[in-house]
Amino acid sequence: MSYQRYRELYAESERLRIQSWDDMRSLQRELDAAIIAEYRRLFPKRKTPTIARAYEVLDKPIIDSIAEPFKQRNSQRSADYESKRKSIDTELDAIAITDTMPDTFPEMVQVDFVYSGAYRSQGFGAMKYAHSAADTKVEMGIRYSAHGIQAEKRLLGDEIDCGWGIRLQDIGIFANVNACGWDLIRRKPAIPVREWLKSCWKRGVNPRVYNPFLEHGLEERLGIDFFGNDIVSELK
Repeated sequence: MSYQRYRELYAESERLRIQSWDDMRSLQRELDAAIIAEYRRLFPKRKTPTIARAYEVLDKPIIDSIAEPFKQRNSQRSADYESKRKSIDTELDAIAITDTMPDTFPEMVQVDFVYSGAYRSQGFGAMKYAHSAADTKVEMGIRYSAHGIQAEKRLLGDEIDCGWGIRLQDIGIFANVNACGWDLIRRKPAIPVREWLKSCWKRGVNPRVYNPFLEHGLEERLGIDFFGNDIVSELK
């Protein structure tokens, strides 16, 4: 397995993704044209409406009957796309678990980001959790620093004032690899749960904000405390 093969598969995956969106938009345009044509047939003396107006005026049974063959075509298109995508993903995952590493470059480019608004519910602690999420992504990259991988976080754009003194700002993840290289790193085996839990608690954030389904008592079972330290049992 080689990185060259990974690049080829990644490029094909991206091509399929773009083609899928283009096909979906094309199908939507066809459907809209069919809806407009039916409106003109039923109301020949009226001026051509906007598509929104056509949907508003035509009865639902009429719209449903026109849309049905398009839905079937879209369902088949989506199934074909998913089948091809899963096949590619399987091979990409297989390469990722090997020792294959991506090419590195002199410059750092943005490869990922953290949307700070996702943690708005944490109030004054929102940015703390956004930064911690960014740190986790950075750690994913620098695990491979021995292979020349560099990663860091940087604030993006301007702060957004949410009121009550709460200010949010998105965080970008920058690395010395391109999008394909970061995708390879992202697919490599994840940091063990125990190490991830320790990292979260060391940064003073509750890992259950990121994953609410973590079982309670997991830290104790794995032998760590809520400060990210190992629990050392005293031998009696």
